[in-house]
Amino acid sequence: MAGQLGIWHAQQLHPGNSIFNMGEYIEIRGEVDTDLFEAVVRKVVQEADAFHLRFEGTADEVPRQYFDIRNDWTFHLIDVSGEEDRRSSAESWMLADMRRPVDLQGTELFTQALFKVEDELYFWYQRTHHIIGDGLGGSLVATRVAAVYTEMLAGGSADDGAFPSSSALMDADAEYRASEDFRRDREYWAELLSDRPEVTGLSGRKPSGTPDGMTRHTLHVPSDVAAELRISARRLGMSVSGLSIAATAAYLHRVTGQEDVILGVPVMGRATALRNLPGMTAYVVPLRLEVQPTSTVKELVKQVSRSTRNALRHQRYRYEDIIRDLKLVGRSGVYPLLVNIVAFDYDLRFGDAPSDVRGLGGIHFNDLSISVYDRSTDKSISIVVDANPDLYSEEASYEHAAKFLEVLKWMARSGAEERIHQLDLMTEGERRRGAGGGRAPHRRGRLVDGTLGAGRLHRVRRTPRRRGATVGGTSRPVRRLHPLAADAPR
Repeated sequence: MAGQLGIWHAQQLHPGNSIFNMGEYIEIRGEVDTDLFEAVVRKVVQEADAFHLRFEGTADEVPRQYFDIRNDWTFHLIDVSGEEDRRSSAESWMLADMRRPVDLQGTELFTQALFKVEDELYFWYQRTHHIIGDGLGGSLVATRVAAVYTEMLAGGSADDGAFPSSSALMDADAEYRASEDFRRDREYWAELLSDRPEVTGLSGRKPSGTPDGMTRHTLHVPSDVAAELRISARRLGMSVSGLSIAATAAYLHRVTGQEDVILGVPVMGRATALRNLPGMTAYVVPLRLEVQPTSTVKELVKQVSRSTRNALRHQRYRYEDIIRDLKLVGRSGVYPLLVNIVAFDYDLRFGDAPSDVRGLGGIHFNDLSISVYDRSTDKSISIVVDANPDLYSEEASYEHAAKFLEVLKWMARSGAEERIHQLDLMTEGERRRGAGGGRAPHRRGRLVDGTLGAGRLHRVRRTPRRRGATVGGTSRPVRRLHPLAADAPR
């Protein structure tokens, strides 16, 4: 498929880079029958044929992919219950696996492991290469394993509910690319981005390429603020996801002074009927918004809602194709900041044992991304910032996480008619210290350095806003990846 081809070329150019590895672990709080658990995972991996994709080719050609379905892969069963720091030992193993480069022409493109941490605490770890899976696929596999394990633990057979073949995703992609919808979607994005602004990120610098890894910071939104954020979203007639996108646009505007803002927003990239298939279809759509100092919260969230609807109508046209159409292959793309709203949550039980999911990575953007995890089970919200270490120091990336938290607090507590210029970026720690840097200066056509305090100014080319643009081991038949895609969405 088109998205796989972009990842293939990027990985071939950087074979020692592990940034396309995606991973998480599920913390199971209860007793686990480890033999049964392994059998269930093997059963589900056997069903999900995307796990068994194999690739052949060179960096400068369209590779061939085929299914090689087999069951002789390694399931890691690791007992860390005797270690002094059990959680750290387990997570260190996982992170080492996440950092291990994957040979796309090798064997398995995934890892499955179960850690015994205590008698009634287990960690189930999954890692896949992004060329065979995405976040939706991970959640589908986890849900299926939980259901099959629970049924078999109770003496059932769990024969129903197996995944259809992921070849349906490939067929749908080929059908779409030959359709009139493909042409209309191409025209939509070409028109929307024809007069796009210059890409200026929070650091004020251009990414030099694909980083080897990302600097990650996680902050938890206080429970009272999370509750207020949900109330504010309902009052404004939108979801927490939409309000978080509006907050991201406001933050980028306040830090850089840009009024013509483009954000990258990950989408599933598939029709509703195909959302029960593990596989790789996810990518990023550009969301273009106009954010002025005098814009009200109400105006901004309405614009986000309208722009998101427009973008989703055309979401099957892949970002790689947009970049190719705009002749930006190998350059910085069209957006400087990615906002990832993780609204689906795992409310999974393995028998009687409840569980929680812990993300380990999967964002491979070459600048900075903000992920907002909106958990439906306990109503908690957390913020994860992944930053390119070539552009952001540890301190700078943490500052962005902390300041974005302040933006969310402001969005939760502000009235609909409050204006964006009233947004205060000073953190609570800065207020206690009496530090400066609270409000981003509004110098028309100028940008404050993304380290938030260096005081260095850069010129920004202003582009007139286009009128009306408000978007923000069994052989199977061989298939070829689509040749039009170029760069992976990073």
